[in-house]
Amino acid sequence: MAKLYNKIGEVSAKVGVDPSTLRYWEKEFDCLRPATNRAGQRIYSNDDIELIERIRELLHVQGFTLSGARRKLTSEAGRGAKTQENGCSAKEERLLSRMRSARKLAKEIIQILDTRNELE
Repeated sequence: MAKLYNKIGEVSAKVGVDPSTLRYWEKEFDCLRPATNRAGQRIYSNDDIELIERIRELLHVQGFTLSGARRKLTSEAGRGAKTQENGCSAKEERLLSRMRSARKLAKEIIQILDTRNELE
């Protein structure tokens, strides 16, 4: 049975790039946003790994630049869907925005609960 999530070291070995490269790609490709576990470690889904393999192919095998790879991913993802400059569709951008908002709200709730526990 295949794993649902993989740590950065496992993905790095599987794809053949350094973990630092994966972290850099996260900054360059907005659609590449692995989840984190409670310890703050990145955990990559199978979809994330497929995207990483595609990025690696574009950059290392086909010789695309970063901006060229972003454009290529945009054109591949955008067949029929409006896409952003970073390679994400408008739907993915809305989902990412909602997820960021939910994460921010969860952190605020945790801070409030921690403050209440300190007062008791």
